[in-house]
Parts: sequence; structure tokens; C-alpha cells
Amino acid sequence: MQQIQEELANLKLDTNITGFIHCEDFDQHFSNKDHPENPKRTQSIDKTIQNYLSQYDGRLQVEQLSNFKKCNIEYLRLVYDQEYIDFVEGLFDDIGDQKNTKQVMYLSDTYLCKTSPQTARKCVQAVLEGVDKILTNQWRNAFCSVRPPGHHSGHKPKPTGFCVYNNVAIAAKYARQKYNVKKIVIFDWDVHHCDGTEQVFFDDPDTLVISIHRFDHGDFYPRSGDPEKIGGANAEFKNVNVGWNVPSDGNIPGYDDYVYAFDRLLGPIVKEFRPDFIIISAGYDSAKGDPLGCIENTPEGYQYMTEQLQQICPKVLAVLEGGYNYDVTAACALATFKQLMGVPQQFNNDIQPCKCGISAVTTTVDKHKEFWTCLSSQQLTEYQKKYIGQVADLISGGHLQSFQIKKDIIIKTTKKGEFQFYSTLNDKSNPFYEENQRLIRFMPKLISLDENACSITMENLTYGLENGSIIDLKIGYKTYNPNGSALKREKEIKKAIQCDQKYMGFRVAGIKIRDQIGALTVNKNGSEAYKWIKNDKQMRDIIEQVFRSNLIEEPNKEALKGCIQFIQELIEVLQTCKRMFRNTSILIIVDNLSQQYRIRWIDFNYVMNLSDDCENPNAEMDNNVIGGLKYLNSMLRQIESK
Repeated sequence: MQQIQEELANLKLDTNITGFIHCEDFDQHFSNKDHPENPKRTQSIDKTIQNYLSQYDGRLQVEQLSNFKKCNIEYLRLVYDQEYIDFVEGLFDDIGDQKNTKQVMYLSDTYLCKTSPQTARKCVQAVLEGVDKILTNQWRNAFCSVRPPGHHSGHKPKPTGFCVYNNVAIAAKYARQKYNVKKIVIFDWDVHHCDGTEQVFFDDPDTLVISIHRFDHGDFYPRSGDPEKIGGANAEFKNVNVGWNVPSDGNIPGYDDYVYAFDRLLGPIVKEFRPDFIIISAGYDSAKGDPLGCIENTPEGYQYMTEQLQQICPKVLAVLEGGYNYDVTAACALATFKQLMGVPQQFNNDIQPCKCGISAVTTTVDKHKEFWTCLSSQQLTEYQKKYIGQVADLISGGHLQSFQIKKDIIIKTTKKGEFQFYSTLNDKSNPFYEENQRLIRFMPKLISLDENACSITMENLTYGLENGSIIDLKIGYKTYNPNGSALKREKEIKKAIQCDQKYMGFRVAGIKIRDQIGALTVNKNGSEAYKWIKNDKQMRDIIEQVFRSNLIEEPNKEALKGCIQFIQELIEVLQTCKRMFRNTSILIIVDNLSQQYRIRWIDFNYVMNLSDDCENPNAEMDNNVIGGLKYLNSMLRQIESK
């Protein structure tokens, strides 16, 4: 039987049939109170699609399935342990002699009624039948109007996030088990991060999980989806998170931002991955008008992403997740369905993504570009520059995604730790107030803070020095948070090994060298930079080139002396500090055309008490940073004495 199924799956049938899966039985999952996840969601979708099909001349290209049995328990076990299944199945069982008279039970944000367990299994079965139809080439693709949704389920002991069983995760596991599908993409455009799906496949190198969601620096439900999470040790870079950090100024991601995210980042990754099957977690709470998401994607936005995914792999199964404005959800579902049918649509290519969108996309690009070679292509780099202006030419290292430049000021979107550090610099009640006052003169001038946007406005260090060269040096033998994740630590240690950082006490995060007319001759960031400079001789040579910016014959001695003095004074202050500073940088800019230079101490994501360092809690000073600064100063003195 297995052999027959595999042969069927490999048949090259030229089918144009799109499947539409729906079922009135899904209405049997309902609450006795008002709840956003209710039968009206799929009822609205089903009515809208049926009305469209009744008028569509090519309706014979659509096949519908609307009657399903409960799925076999063995398919639930592809994702869940028996304890979870027993909990759901037995939620309304009598306890001993005591009758269970409850009709509906609430588990925090999620409800189940007496018929919910069997409805949820019918929902799973419906999606699995969609898999069967596509992978036996009876259908080209399909849309599943199913509920309850599933993408928050799979990693907690009870149903959560309105979800009972993770339909998409089970479908992917089923496709691999039954049809030997090798590479699967799960593309989740629901406004909420797919925390359940992410956890199920976090260590699976053959399943690429992509989520584009609202993040708000970890404050938006389910408080997950950090771009830092790129996959487990065996599946690095197979988990891709794009998280919108929505400010309070009305700068809200919409159609333009979803198109930009797909074209700059997500589409190229999917194409390079070369999937055999794509499953869309089609949540429409990211659409304009949804009461929970408050994001402004449009029906055309979902249709665009569907069209692009179909071009990469025609075997596409779209499965409903969220969406709580009935009319909006129905319109977006219809747009997706029409695209699966191949109904042509004109898309607006004149996009203007907002600052929030550009920042989120660039953050994820920077996390993944060392693995996905497509992301560093000249074509995509130029495409990015079209929307972020000249930031890429002005800022080195990994800072591109964080900045908005306005002449002599920079607005920097920060992580919570750095914003907290800056917000308490001048707080006299802060126990480190005196220490902060000694450190402020080494930092860029702070102008203002915006707590809602989690951003700071400070001086633009490159202003007036645009023709100069820049070097961004990540300071310290260790550049990871000592109390952070093991995965992040391993990544930073790997970087340190590649560039002799343990010996020197710092590495290059970015380097830009300009010639006699201010044109770039060297432009390397991130892994390109630190893999390029692997030992102290190469490091000394490249630092010397910065001080010989614009191809002058001798290094700028005035700039060298000023930088040496700056670093020595910073060392002396740090020797009296009671805190440690991990992942900080020294930024040096030398513009010999304008006869100016600038040096500042930047980046304060990990600032903590010395005693909080789990690796060295008894330290009396931050030798990690101080050691790197001392070695850097010794190099500058060698260059000066030439």
C-alpha cells in the first residue's frame, strides 16, 4: 500500500483543480459567551466563496470537500503526547460517581464545549485530506476553511491561544510520514507568532518555519517570535521570524510592508530552500480592520504572497488560522482562494514601506544573511537601499536596521535593555548615577527618548564626516550575555574563534574605507568583516587604513592621539565601575577630506552588575571590556610610532 501511495505522489498529473475544504460540523465548536473565535468566522468565509463560485465561469476547476470523520488518534501523536490527547478527549468525562454537567470549559483565553474534542479532530482530518489530494496530484492546491485554529498549540500541556490541535503541524508531519516529502515550508502570516509551530519544528532542518507577525519587542501575544530565534542546533536558520514593533505614531505596517518583507527576505529564502510542499498558516487578523491585530495588510497583500509562493512551489495548502472581523476575514480568504485558482490580479509595485516595516525586515536579514547566500546578492542589497536611503553607506556593523538618519541626528530603535540603560542615565535616584555621569562623555550625545517606540534620538556621528572611513569594533573577549541562551553563546564563541577575538579582545563588526574623493573602496559588515580580518597583523593594517582615510600618505597623527587619549580615559573610568558592559563597541570615523575625526563608545544591550555575571560573579572590574580596550590602544600606539 505504501508503495502505491508513493507512486501516486510521484505521478506528474497536469491538474488545475483547486480544492475548497469546509464543513458545517466546525460550527459545533462554540462558546456560551461572546468570544472572537466563533462559528461566524468560517460561515462568513464559506458564504463569500460560495457566492463567488456561483458566478465564476471556471467553477469546474474547483472541487469541494465538506464531510469529514474524526481523524485517527495516531495522527495526533505525530505532534502530541498521549497525556495532552487524553486531557482534550476527557475534558468532559464524569469523575467517578460525579457527573460532569459543564457544557463549556474555559482554559484561560481558550474555550472547549462538549463537542469541541470531536470537532477539532474533524478539523485535523479535513486538513489531512487536503494533503492527500495535493500530494497524490488530484489537486494543484487547496484552501481549508477550518476551525478551531491551531498554530499556538503544540508546546503547552493544555489548549491555548484559541487553539486545540495544531492542524498545520500535524499536516506537515503527516505529509512527511505518508508521502516521504523531504522539504516543507510553513509560512505563517497570522498577526500572532506561531509559537506552537515554531516549537514543534525548532530542531527540524527539513522544515522551514516562517512567521511574519506583530512583536512589539515581546509585548504582543504570545510574547514570542524574536528574530534572534533562528532554529535549534541541528536546524539553524530554518526558523525565520519577522516581528513588527509597532510605534504609537501611526506608522503601521500594511500592504507595502508585507510586499517588501516578501521580496527582500522571505521569498528569496523560500526559493533557495527549494521546498517540495508549502503550507500556509493563513491568519487574517493581520488585515486592516481586525479588532485583535490592528495591522493594515490588505486582501491584495495576501494574494501577492500566495502568488509568489505558488511560483516557487505550486503545491500549496492554505489553512485558516486567525481573523476576527468577519467581513474582512472573508474578503482576504477569498483573495487567497482566487489566487490559488489562478485568477489574475494586478499588484501595486510602487510601494513605500514604513520605518517599522523596514526595521523589522532588516533585523531579520542581518540574522540570516550569513547562511542564506541570496540575501547578500547585489540585486537584493540595491533593492534594500532603495527604501532605506544612504543608511547602508553611513553605518557600519549590524546597526543598519536600527537607525533612521535625519541630518545631524539619528533615531535608533533599541532593545529593552539598551533603552532602560539610556533612560536612567540622568536619574539621580539611580544607584549608578555618579558612575553614569563619568561615562556619558564617552557616548553619543543623547537628545531624547521615546518610550512608546522604544527608541532614542542622539547625535549622528557621521554627520559632516560622510567622506571618511569608519571602523566598528566589538569590544571584549566575550560578546555574549553571560546569562543569555546557550545557542547565542555558542554563536558568539564561534565568531570569536574565526577572527582571533579571544587573543585581541575585540573583532571588527563593520569596516568602510573611502578613497581620495570619498568613494567606497572597502565595505564589509558582520560576518564579511570579522571573517576577513583574522589576526592582529591584519587588524593593525586595516585600522591604519582608517587613519589613512582618503588615501593620505601618513596616518592622521592628530586623530590617532585623540583616540588613544579617549580610550585610555575610558579604561580609567571603567576600572572604577561596578557594572559590566557586554556587546559594546568603539566606533571610529576619520575623514581626512574635512580634517575631522570622531570616536565614541556605543551599544549598551547588556549592562548589568558585576555580581550578576554567572561566569565570574566575584570580579571587581569589567576585565572583559577593559582588556579589549587595552589591546586596541596598544595597536593605535604602534601605528602612531611608525
